[in-house]
Amino acid sequence: MKTHSTRPVRACPPTRANSRRSPIATYCAAVISAAAASAYAQQAPTTAENESELQTVVVTGIREALQKAAEEKRLEESIVEVVTQEDIGKLSDPSVAESISRLTGLAGQRVNGRVQDISIRGFSGDYVTTLLNGREQASTGDNRAVEFDQYPSEVVQSVMVYKTTDAERVSSGLAGTINLRTMRPLSYRNNVLAVGVRAERNSLGNLNPEGTSTAYRANATYIRHFLDDTLGVGIGYARLDSPEQEQHYKAWWWGPNAGFNNDASMLNGAELYNYSRHDVRDGLVGAVEYKPSDTVHSVTDLYFSRYAQHSWDRGWEAFLCPCATGQAIANPTYAAVGAGPGTPGTPGASTTFVTSGTYNAVQSILLNQYATTHDRLSAFGENLELDLGSWKTAADLSYSYAHRQQRWTETYAGYAPFNNTATDTSINFSNVLASLPTLSSSLNYANAAAVQLGDPAPWGGWGHDGTDNRPTSTDKIKSVRLTAGHDFHGPISSLHFGVQHQVRDKTLQEQEFNLLLNNNRTPINVPSSLLKTPVSAAWGGYGNILTYDIPRAMSQLYTLQRFTDNNGYAGDYTVNEKLTSGFVQFELNSKIGDTPVRGNFGAQLVHSQQSTTGFCPGCGTGQPVSGGTSYNDVLPSANIIFDLTPEVLLRTYVAKAMVRPLMSQLGDYVNAGLSPDPNDKSCNPGPGQICSFRWSGNGGNPLLRPWRADAVDVAIEKYFSPASYFSIAGFYKHFTSFIYDSVQNNGYNFSGLNPNGLGPIPSPYGSFSQPQNATGGNVRGLEASLNLELKLLWHGLEGFGTQIGEAWTTVNVPPDPNTGPTLPGFSPRVHTFTFYYERHGFEARVAERYRDEFVGSVQSTFDFRTYTQILADRQLDAELGYGFNSGGLKGLSLTVVGTNLLNSAYRDTTGPLGSTALTTPQRYERYGRVFLAGFNYKY
Repeated sequence: MKTHSTRPVRACPPTRANSRRSPIATYCAAVISAAAASAYAQQAPTTAENESELQTVVVTGIREALQKAAEEKRLEESIVEVVTQEDIGKLSDPSVAESISRLTGLAGQRVNGRVQDISIRGFSGDYVTTLLNGREQASTGDNRAVEFDQYPSEVVQSVMVYKTTDAERVSSGLAGTINLRTMRPLSYRNNVLAVGVRAERNSLGNLNPEGTSTAYRANATYIRHFLDDTLGVGIGYARLDSPEQEQHYKAWWWGPNAGFNNDASMLNGAELYNYSRHDVRDGLVGAVEYKPSDTVHSVTDLYFSRYAQHSWDRGWEAFLCPCATGQAIANPTYAAVGAGPGTPGTPGASTTFVTSGTYNAVQSILLNQYATTHDRLSAFGENLELDLGSWKTAADLSYSYAHRQQRWTETYAGYAPFNNTATDTSINFSNVLASLPTLSSSLNYANAAAVQLGDPAPWGGWGHDGTDNRPTSTDKIKSVRLTAGHDFHGPISSLHFGVQHQVRDKTLQEQEFNLLLNNNRTPINVPSSLLKTPVSAAWGGYGNILTYDIPRAMSQLYTLQRFTDNNGYAGDYTVNEKLTSGFVQFELNSKIGDTPVRGNFGAQLVHSQQSTTGFCPGCGTGQPVSGGTSYNDVLPSANIIFDLTPEVLLRTYVAKAMVRPLMSQLGDYVNAGLSPDPNDKSCNPGPGQICSFRWSGNGGNPLLRPWRADAVDVAIEKYFSPASYFSIAGFYKHFTSFIYDSVQNNGYNFSGLNPNGLGPIPSPYGSFSQPQNATGGNVRGLEASLNLELKLLWHGLEGFGTQIGEAWTTVNVPPDPNTGPTLPGFSPRVHTFTFYYERHGFEARVAERYRDEFVGSVQSTFDFRTYTQILADRQLDAELGYGFNSGGLKGLSLTVVGTNLLNSAYRDTTGPLGSTALTTPQRYERYGRVFLAGFNYKY
């Protein structure tokens, strides 16, 4: 029995006859009783006649991969989705994330143009557990969600997505579990050598002088057997050298400015940037598999990944509002935009916007930014199994490590002298409510003689000439697992039980610095030796923008000063978790009448200990703080399958499931700031005048308990051929515990915090918000998928096929101040469509995926996590290839791949999250089309 078995199991807790049974226990008892009665009445075990009689056809390429995936889906006891490689190193997508985001009920969130976060059934990656060969993985991100672009698609043999859980799978998520599976050397009949190379190009070209629009990917895999095929050794390597380009626009905020332009709402600030990123990732996977007899089986897994990204960002930004310029918008045009329905039959209120005109006296800020990210991931696992006949035992040891070190450096420049009407500019704008408005300026922002480094913010400056931020994170997971199993004859075919102990430590640290120009912060022109070819912002309505060597400018022109703003405390905390889990699980294999029934039932007992440390500047003079708690969870589950016919399955699932809080929610830290007190009129304020400020803040909560839910699933699957099936599934999750932010303390003492020069501050007390547990809410949905070989409709369509997936989900949860009345990652509708052809060596595939708008977690300036409303997104990818199956070129395959063929823009909005209220455009980003061409060779 493998401790990382892909077979799901469900468990029903034992109950006494005179006790009140839970719904799960009642359901299990009814099924077992019926199965046992039928089995003893018939006195006949399940035979091969109950197995599928579908014709087996030997196929290759796309159809072979789909056939393998369909077979695994059918045999699994959980509700699953599967992706398998066509051949070693041939998963054609740029990353594993792109492949699994096409599965029914799954959706990807793009970060810098690449799919990085995966949602399952309306839950973001924070509610999903990711495994590598059955073991939970550490994350380079600030929470639990794994960043899938860290795992090369070339070294992942298959991906199993579990939408339901079982007792034996101790590491599971509330929404689902994603298991990445690498090579098993003895599963190959022969020794293998495979290599692949692909060139890559981005259609946007090169947006910064240091960037590149072309790069490559390469991979190699070697598998060899020894000792009469009892020892297998495999090693795989994949290198990614990839360019990223991004045209970025962002509207800073919208709103009226009292006394200006009829108090109409207007765009108050904006930015236009060119991003160029260079990604280099080296991934190495190894496996040693030893099976000297049917009694002993050992597998050792190794994984290592090293990732480096260098990013250059240049562009323009400005405060446009009259609050900064002191002037109204000239030549304005207005439009009234409705906010949706009010009460039934009554239109909602509308908002008047300034949609075009001219901003005057604008002090533009020219930004040059350089950022680096260095990640290291490693994972080790050892699994030993002993088959002692009716008894089976296994031991599993694992270690996972992830470390991230980042640095952002940004510097400012502007037309000199700063904030002078002679050098301020007019900005013409139109179509401002579009995702990308039309902006223009008459100034030459590449004029090195007129532009100076410094602090050109319009109110007199930020007090620094740039910033330097250096966040780091380290995540470690250590685990040991012992299991045993015993086979029986009868309706209960086997018993599995075991225990697992896991320790996880995650540490996040922030270091922030101000950049101050030498010579007492005197603005200076950029030395000619540092100048580079200006970048062009013509795509956003501007011309060229001054560009210079940022690292050299840092070392020659600036001094670092440690930043002491209170917000910096939010990045420093450590979370420690110790989880001890025991499980028992029974396998069911019997009949009810003439209907075969199989599955499993069981329960987990999980004891959790969590502790955190952070910093509390409001505690006296400021000091480290710590906190924690412990709790137990009993998680029964049942997964029962009825084989209605050899081709039709009815799956049922009931369980209690949970996922632990986000690391950022557990962190014991304080994040505070000052804001104007609108209720203080003691100074008889004039327009724009402020009498006083008041404190407010937020922080983590080390006493949080997990998200918990009661879950029910029902699915029907109809199989037409080895690669063709139709499935429809319904699911429901009722939250017995969920987490949301709420203002709990309006008398929090902020004494000792640095006010950063703001004042007066009449009171050190203010409101403090932190995550809290609550109850109620639910998620429900319906999924349908069709995998169809079109030859089943007409023999003339041999080789053609299609995959269609649809998912509809609804969420009902109390409104959260951060995410609104929804869940992060929730899209009401997710759609996938693939059309393919594979025959005589030719392969072609066109794939589309779509998701409705959703609230997503994004990384804002300086690594702070925030939520935003991300608009609907549609992606189109295509692939064309040919494989030589005979002759001197046998084993060679040629491939051309195009991704993001629609050049679909990333768009998000500001406004009430997760609602139908009026929202306004915020980000608009284009990443370009990406083309890859190359070959794979297998010997």
